[in-house]
Amino acid sequence: MVKKIIHCCFVLFLSIVLLSGCRSNNQAAKTQPQNPNTFEADITVNWEDATFKGHLTRGSAGTCSLKFTEPGSLKGMEFILSGDTLKVAYAGLSFAIDPDSIPQASVARTLLNVLDTMVRRDALHATCKNSVWQYAGTCASGDFIVQVDAQSGLITTLDLPALDLNIQFENVVSL
Repeated sequence: MVKKIIHCCFVLFLSIVLLSGCRSNNQAAKTQPQNPNTFEADITVNWEDATFKGHLTRGSAGTCSLKFTEPGSLKGMEFILSGDTLKVAYAGLSFAIDPDSIPQASVARTLLNVLDTMVRRDALHATCKNSVWQYAGTCASGDFIVQVDAQSGLITTLDLPALDLNIQFENVVSL
């Protein structure tokens, strides 16, 4: 009889330990990660029929820089966007330009709008599925969906259907 009671207590204890471990992991997946305000990443931009690749750096709210690696015609060119100011740098030269005069600048401005909206979070609808947080919101360029890794809190994808824009983020590092 004592053996049965000890055995039952052991099984109960083991069950509690195992189930509490499952609850912790499940709870962590349901807690929204804190997205970094500053980060850098390699990005692939699919916009309409064009594909661009580059390295994105977001140093603070309202600013970002994008240095193109592909296509070859843009390789090495850098867009530095701060508010409504666009600076283009290439081969050691840099100059300010009207952001509305370059189509690629609208992609950078849209990305900046979405990232700024992500920081505020109050205007976003968030859901978590399969270890991915999905944030739906609206910015000046239209409705967007951003996917964020549930464990790291780092952005993985941005979709803006109204502009036929998809951006994939890789090698994301919080600064």
